[in-house]
Parts: sequence; structure tokens; C-alpha cells
Amino acid sequence: MIELGLGYWDKHLCADYKKLEDSKVEHGYLVHLSRMRSARRKGTEDLINGMQDVQVVYVHHDIPNRRVFYKALDGKLITEVGYSPE
Repeated sequence: MIELGLGYWDKHLCADYKKLEDSKVEHGYLVHLSRMRSARRKGTEDLINGMQDVQVVYVHHDIPNRRVFYKALDGKLITEVGYSPE
């Protein structure tokens, strides 16, 4: 089972996580993609880093600041990288 989210934050993310947990599916995946600026990004990332029993993929693209925050299926916490304009 896969739950896909585009640009929403804590409340909806928690509902998707709960849906996966309650389904008791053997392999649950939560995919969250965002490029919206938000003061809640850090809280959302803390929530994602704490999720257990589901696989989480996360990408937040901060376009104005040229930063990307991501979590892959490798089990590591959210990573931040910068990039230069081409």
C-alpha cells in the first residue's frame, strides 16, 4: 500500500501514516513531496524522522534558497543538500 502526498503538512501526513499503520499491510510506503515554503517544515521533518513500521520517502525542494531536503528508503534521517544555479 502506498500513500502519496503533495505539499501538505502534519495533520494530513499523520492521517496517512495512521491509515498505513491501521491497515497492517506488510509493506507500507508513505511518499511526501513538497516545494511550498513553510515555517512548519522542521516539525514535519521531525515527524517523518520518527515514523516507524512504514517506509517513508520525502523530498522538499526549497527553490528560493536552492536547498533540497530528502529522505530515501535507506533508513537514514532527512538529509539537506544545496545546489548552485546552472
